Amino acid sequence: MSILSKLPLLNSDSKIIRAVGYFVYPLLFLIILGAMVPPEDEQTATTTKTTTGETDLADFVAKETSQWDPENITIIGGDVHILLPFSESRINSWRLYYARMESTDIFRRLFQDERIKTVEVRSQIRLRDKFGNKWLTTGAVYNMTSTTAKKINWDNFYDAEDLDDVVDSKYIHYLLREEEEED
Repeated sequence: MSILSKLPLLNSDSKIIRAVGYFVYPLLFLIILGAMVPPEDEQTATTTKTTTGETDLADFVAKETSQWDPENITIIGGDVHILLPFSESRINSWRLYYARMESTDIFRRLFQDERIKTVEVRSQIRLRDKFGNKWLTTGAVYNMTSTTAKKINWDNFYDAEDLDDVVDSKYIHYLLREEEEED
């Protein structure tokens, strides 16, 4: 006696009821399996109407940040996280200046889309110790919410140094801060 013969529809004497059982049980199995599959990723499901038709949020972010050649872009719902390479300037204050300018421009561009709730721009820096060993670490991180972005008059916001005062949170590597404080 097999397991299949113990199922209610499959142990019937009627061939028609058994045939229905062989159809119903696999269908039930597929329905249960389908319910266990995770839903489509939020970033690909989010779309909006524009003048050109449907635009995907990931495509919008990629297009608006392409000039900085980001190393990574992560979008979760309306939260955008961007990892940028740091400028190769030897002067740390210039590296920080470029990180501020890039972050300001990215905020200005991305917050034009109302689907975006927060943006984090993380810039990497290559450091060298006194023994000549090099490593890559985070040089600066700027976080801004759409609420803060709406307060800024982007047409008159030119000075990237003001970014430190208006962002919701920031991190600047201590080596970059030391040189800036000396100036």
